[in-house]
Amino acid sequence: MRKSRFSPQQIAKILKEFDGGKSVDQISVSYTIVESISEQFDYRKIKSEEFDNWYKNRVSWEGQEPFIELKNNLNFFRVPKTKYEQKEILRKQNFQLKDTIVDLSGESSNVATLIYREKACTYWLNPVIIKIELQSENGIKSTSFLVVDLSYGC
Repeated sequence: MRKSRFSPQQIAKILKEFDGGKSVDQISVSYTIVESISEQFDYRKIKSEEFDNWYKNRVSWEGQEPFIELKNNLNFFRVPKTKYEQKEILRKQNFQLKDTIVDLSGESSNVATLIYREKACTYWLNPVIIKIELQSENGIKSTSFLVVDLSYGC
C-alpha cells in the first residue's frame, strides 16, 4: 500500500467547513483497512450466463480491524505502509485456514491463496477507511469518513 498524507490545505478545508469555520480544539485521524476473502471464480467451471447467480451465492467474508489512531504531526497524518503478506498470514492464523495456490489469472489477478469454507479463495485488502473526528471549542463534535480505494496493477 502506498503511503498517504493529508496536506495542510486539505486539513484547512476540512476545518473551515466544520462548525461554520470556527476554530477546532481537537482533531483526531484514524484508519482501518477492509479485508476480504472471496471464493475464486473458475471460468473453466462456470458459464458466463451463470456468473450473476454464482456471485450472489459465492463463499465470502469481509471485515476490518479496529481503527488505529494516526500521529498528528503538524496536521500531517501519514498512513503507515501495510505489509500485505503479513496481514494475510495473520488472517489465515486467526481463522485457522489452509494454504493453497490456484492461479487462474487472465487479464487480471485471480490467485487463490487460502481455503475458506472448503473453497479456494482469494484474499484482498481494499479499501482503506480514514476517520476524521473534530471537536470545536464550543463542544460540537463531527465525524467524517474518507474511503480510499486501492489500485492493484494498471
